[in-house]
Amino acid sequence: MNNSPPYALIEQEQLTGGVIYDIAVQVAKELGLDINFVFLPRTRVEQYLLDGTLDVYFISNPKWITAPEIIWSEPMFDEQNVIVQLSGEQDYTKLSDLYEKRIGTVHGYIYPALTAAFERQDIYRSDVKSLQDNFQRLDKGWIDGFVGSDILIHHALQKSGEDERFQIASYLVSRHDIRTAISPKSKVSVAKLLSVINRLTSDGVIDKILAGYIEH
Repeated sequence: MNNSPPYALIEQEQLTGGVIYDIAVQVAKELGLDINFVFLPRTRVEQYLLDGTLDVYFISNPKWITAPEIIWSEPMFDEQNVIVQLSGEQDYTKLSDLYEKRIGTVHGYIYPALTAAFERQDIYRSDVKSLQDNFQRLDKGWIDGFVGSDILIHHALQKSGEDERFQIASYLVSRHDIRTAISPKSKVSVAKLLSVINRLTSDGVIDKILAGYIEH
């Protein structure tokens, strides 16, 4: 697994909490299983699912992991990719407002709605390791904005208390659902995994987990 808070809360290289942890613990409890969390680069997630190194990957979408063999749960919740910019700057309201701008991204992440513009270099993609790195670079004026998950961004702003320093642009990059990816070689019954994950979603358990990390 490899995600930012509130999806993953890490202390001393150990996963200690977060949305992924809570969902995994609940699924394991329902199935009577022990769980083991694996840290790995985002670029290896698909291969590790295909070869069975990973049984499940909880926060994903078929646009990011495209191998047809991967098995997907029903949507667990929705997420939006948004642009963060400095407060008081001219609002980005459409894609073309980002042209010739340097936009912060996270290495290994795919942004389907921006891919063509990045490839044409209408927008300059600037990779770093984490969301927090992008906040720091934007604060120093090294980038013109950055793209990220609204869930991760709201959590980061709530924790930092710097809501007034940054603003979320009006331009919505994309909206997508978040699902669990399951390995076709899962050592746990795929049918049982799907049944539990989908039931936790329909019963509102996953929404409750998410709400525990995001203030409204």
